[in-house]
Order: sequence, then structure tokens, then C-alpha cells
Amino acid sequence: MRNYLLILLFLFNFSGLLAQRWKLTRYEAIAGVGFANYFGDIGGTSPTQNNLFGLKDINLLTTRPALMVGARYKTTEITAVKFNLVLIMISGTDRGGDNFYRRYRFNTFGIEHTLQYERAIIKEERRRSSFALYNRRGLLSSYSNKGLYVFGGLGGIVHYNDIWREPSNYTPKIDVVKKGFHYSGTLMGGVMVKFLYDNRYAFSAEMGLRYVLSDYLDGLTTSVSRFNDIYYYTNFSIIYRIKTSRKGYPILFRRYY
Repeated sequence: MRNYLLILLFLFNFSGLLAQRWKLTRYEAIAGVGFANYFGDIGGTSPTQNNLFGLKDINLLTTRPALMVGARYKTTEITAVKFNLVLIMISGTDRGGDNFYRRYRFNTFGIEHTLQYERAIIKEERRRSSFALYNRRGLLSSYSNKGLYVFGGLGGIVHYNDIWREPSNYTPKIDVVKKGFHYSGTLMGGVMVKFLYDNRYAFSAEMGLRYVLSDYLDGLTTSVSRFNDIYYYTNFSIIYRIKTSRKGYPILFRRYY
């Protein structure tokens, strides 16, 4: 009887330790590459059509790369906050769209900063069972190495747009063109998949929509503009999981466990 009690006590304490495992790596440093797709006043289908938030206008020829660095802090086992800094390029053209007759083109270069809140739908390192699992090869891991998250947040983008119009018979009447530097606020939302590699490293893939709080990301607004500009940002990242001290601080210059 005594041995059974000791085993139950061990299992209870071990389960408690596993439940707190996420606290060992509350801080994460992130670097990634991605690409952006734009939906606004230049190019694309008519704004009177159902465009599915610009998904119908995704064009590989106007897709542009992006570079990202960030930092994440786990507030609980299933929630986190993340700061992103992204060097981003966005492009668009009227060619091939419903507004081809106008011949507008643009390139925008910007630095995006966002703060996002993440919540796990499927958390990595989640508990599968209160007891160890076995198969013919022996002990199985009681934790998953994959997680699925939804996120939302806000931020802004400092950007420079270079907009021009190729020669055509189109005479702009109510078009307002603002070429140069601008700052725009952004609202964001999306999904992320995260894969744990080991105690130090993880990988993630995310896709999010950015709703710009102005209509000059492309440098143009028109009389038929009903919505502000939107762009989609897709990112693939490598994550360095930083060990946390007993007091909750990141351990940056010490040998990893």
C-alpha cells in the first residue's frame, strides 16, 4: 500500500511539473521571411463585386518579399503577446484588372510595427493523458509538438509610395494622388501554426490581414473608394526559445539546459 501511495504521489508531482513546463521558456526571439499581397485602389476587380477581402486579387506578379524580427512573451500556457518589426514591400498595377484603362502603377516600401495578442486553439506541449502512454517500442511522449493559434492586434506602418501613371487616354478628375512618405495605423488578425523542434528551437508559419487606417498605402484615393487599403502578410519564422530563470527573467548568456 505504501508503494502505491508513493507512486501516486510521484505521478501527481510529475504531472504538476509538466503542467508548468511552458514557464521554462516564456521568452522567444523570432526572425523570419515572408511576402505581402495588396488590395486597394490600384488594380484588381471592381469594388462593386464580391472580392472576399481581396483574396480574388492575389497576384504572384505583384507579390513582394518581407523581412521580420520579433519577440514573444507567454502570459499564460495558452496566451502570449508578440511584437513584430517588418521591412515590407508592396506593389500593384492596373494592368490585367477592371481598371486597366487608368494605367496606374505603384511601389511602396515601409517599416511595419505591430503588437499582437495570441491565443492557442491547439497548444504545443499540451497534455494528452494523466498517465504515460506505451507502445511496442516503449514510452510515448505525452505532449504534442504542434500548436495552432489565432491572433489579433494593432500597430502602424511608416511607408514611402512611388506612384505613377503610364500614358493613356484616361483623364483623372476626382483622383487624389499623394506620393511620398506617410504614416498609417493598422489593425490586424490571422492564424499561426507553430512546430517545436527541441528545447531551443521552433518554427512557425502565419498568415494575417492588415487593415490600414488610411487610403494612401498606394498613394491614391478615388471617388469610388469605399474602403481603406488592405494587405495580406504571410511569414515563415525560426524561433529561439530563451530559458527563463526562477524569478521569471530571460537567461541570455548562460548555457542552455
